Amino acid sequence: MLKEVYIKKFRKFKDVTFNISPRLTLISGANGIGKSTLLGIIANGSGTKSFRTINDKDFHPEFRDHFILNKEEHLDASKSNEYYEAIIKYNYNNIDVRKRVRTSHPNQKKLKLVPRTVDSNGINNDKISESIEKQTGITGSARVPIPTVFVSMNRLFPFGESDSSLKNITKVNNRKNIEDNEALLEDYVRMYNTVLPNSIKLSDVDLYESYKPKINYNVLYVMPSNSSILTQSIGQDSLSGIINAILSFKNISHLDKYKSGILCIDELDASLHPDAQKRLLKLLEKESAKLNLQIIFTSHSLTILKEMIRLSKKNDSYYSVLYYRFIFGLHNNSFRKLIICESLDIWF
Repeated sequence: MLKEVYIKKFRKFKDVTFNISPRLTLISGANGIGKSTLLGIIANGSGTKSFRTINDKDFHPEFRDHFILNKEEHLDASKSNEYYEAIIKYNYNNIDVRKRVRTSHPNQKKLKLVPRTVDSNGINNDKISESIEKQTGITGSARVPIPTVFVSMNRLFPFGESDSSLKNITKVNNRKNIEDNEALLEDYVRMYNTVLPNSIKLSDVDLYESYKPKINYNVLYVMPSNSSILTQSIGQDSLSGIINAILSFKNISHLDKYKSGILCIDELDASLHPDAQKRLLKLLEKESAKLNLQIIFTSHSLTILKEMIRLSKKNDSYYSVLYYRFIFGLHNNSFRKLIICESLDIWF
């Protein structure tokens, strides 16, 4: 389980520490402060290639697949104190494991983030690496092997602008990485209709895979009633991407090796009506509990903020809202945990 994140420095973030809740954690704040980047950092400390998603990908997201780090952003820790660094703390098999994340060598085509095992002071040494490996099997340069998915803004790229056509839509019958095709189909329809009621009739439906050539993005779909996959709204497309991620965890949840998962979703509310946002949040609440799944997401939506504050007041052990504020020029940047606010008017 992911427990805590400390950002020594990363772009606008400096000396920031915050906890991650066992079920739902919302990260919010003004535009341009780096919420999405922060989510990418979080997703980069864990992952495994022992399982496959229903889209036949690893549960092992790469920061550089979604974000660009300029070579100038890489600073040698031995020569400057302004180097980027985050320390992510996990509890894995009842053992505290800390992974320090820094930028890779700038000679690579795309900078990536590299994890290393460190002690409670953030120091990397052979002794702590060997101790953690002996207790958990996690080597010093490996990620914590919790299956992890990062749902990026790629899901919002319209079909019409992605060079997609009917030839990019294929019917899915049996795939070795899908345990039960019929059960997955039923779960997809149930989840989709939970958020967008009466959208799909369960009778006489099939599972399809669509591919967006321009961005190399594929996702499984069930055809909505009275519409084509290629004519779906961005909100419908976004919802399908999120459901695919949940179903990927559900697909492996019966396996002995599966203990828990981490799902990171960028801009949860994107293009969804406020009522649909509420229903989606309720769906995530239920699936998080069923699958022992930590779901961490960003959002600007007042609807999402209010609902998450309500949940955190109900049980702040499971749910939390982290609101990041940055006052330019004053170096007053901090996360505030919103658990006592009766109204968002206090903050906006």
